[in-house]
Amino acid sequence: MKKIFITCLFAAASTITICQNVGVGTSNPTEKLEVAGNVKANGIKIVPNAGSGKVLTSDANGNGSWQQVTASGGGDGASSWGDCTMNGVGGYQAVGDTAGAEDDHLGYKVAISGDFAIASAPFDDIGANVDQGSVSFFHFTGSSWELLQKITEAAGSAGDFFGAGIAINGNYAIIGTPGDDLGVNINQGSASIYHYNGSSWVFLQKLNDPNGQQEDLFGISVSIDGNFAVAGANGDDIGPNNEQGSACIFRNTGGVWGFMQKINDAFGAIDDAYGTSVTVAGNNIIVGSPGDDITTQIDQGSALFYFFNGSSWVLRIKLTDANGGTNDNFGHSVSVSGNYAAIGSPVSDWIKVDQGVVNLYRLNGVNWEFFQRLASDEPDVTDGFGFSVTLSGNYLVVGIPYDNVGPVDNKGSATIFEKVGIGWAKVQYLHDKMGRPDDDFGYNVAIDGNTKRFLAGVFGYGKESGKIVFGKVY
Repeated sequence: MKKIFITCLFAAASTITICQNVGVGTSNPTEKLEVAGNVKANGIKIVPNAGSGKVLTSDANGNGSWQQVTASGGGDGASSWGDCTMNGVGGYQAVGDTAGAEDDHLGYKVAISGDFAIASAPFDDIGANVDQGSVSFFHFTGSSWELLQKITEAAGSAGDFFGAGIAINGNYAIIGTPGDDLGVNINQGSASIYHYNGSSWVFLQKLNDPNGQQEDLFGISVSIDGNFAVAGANGDDIGPNNEQGSACIFRNTGGVWGFMQKINDAFGAIDDAYGTSVTVAGNNIIVGSPGDDITTQIDQGSALFYFFNGSSWVLRIKLTDANGGTNDNFGHSVSVSGNYAAIGSPVSDWIKVDQGVVNLYRLNGVNWEFFQRLASDEPDVTDGFGFSVTLSGNYLVVGIPYDNVGPVDNKGSATIFEKVGIGWAKVQYLHDKMGRPDDDFGYNVAIDGNTKRFLAGVFGYGKESGKIVFGKVY
């Protein structure tokens, strides 16, 4: 009888399921099973289309389905890109130096090109040499970024700050060492070229200003693209003008990088700090001079644009911010890609004191013309918007290292913009969900417009031991 009873029960249940809807707490169910009220269960299993790592989501009508997560997470699994409002980015991966120490400042400068990225720690103590500095090279394996090698200068010494300026393009990288003592010239500075030989990055040659002097700080900024490299020396004295600044251009001929020419502002003055930032792409070079006094506006800043005429680099135009003011530091950061250039003014009082702005310029034939002004959607005092900028293809990333994110002071952030038509539109506001006060996320930023992979330096992390955070735009 028991066996018969069970069989009948299942038959009855089958008949009920087929023939009518079942309601709990409602007398008029509209679905196979409709419950009016809460449902409590020790476990639940929804089988169709389920899979590892998927999340249950719904459409506008409440119809649920399993979806694969692709827009966030990944990397080392330590965190993800903030909250669910950041759906335009993914591939979060935070990387620190397991052999690092307090005050190394890993992430002080970052750069990326294809499957390679570099990050500097110019305050890294090497043996007994305080602040000699180091640079880490990373390789993208197809699923994550892995440390390939960490390098220091073999003949380095204390106070060299190896890595204060870094850049990478293809199989070449350039690393600035502004504290390098050359002969009797203390802090004259130098820059080193490294080449990827197919398995590792090897030292190729050292560059310097053939007429350099002490305290020039050559290598405080560097950039490399194709067969050209440029290094800034913002401490260089030009005639009687202390720290007016200069930059030197080098050219690759048959694998040898030779000195080409030295440039400076013919109308420069004392403390202009020309060469604080440099960028080269194709036939364009831009040099920032953030300490330049524009009429009565002290340290308003300027940026000088050069072009290659086939034999030498010639000044095309010197630009200032028409809406600039005192202490804006226009030119503190510069970047150029194709027909667009970005110039950061991180101390601009655009709406609020020291909030910072970025001006975009477009090459119209032979003239660079102002095109668009970018600022934070929710500016605050001392944000430092534009402290770092990087342009690559259709993408622009702006670092905002002193941004207070929620209640966290100086946690830092960055904003990604994309070229839409001929204008630039915001794609995503970024911050590290695991961030802490004074992390200074976004102190330096870099992006590869082809792969859409980016990284941000967080040198204040872990008592300024520093870290870097990788990601990708989707």
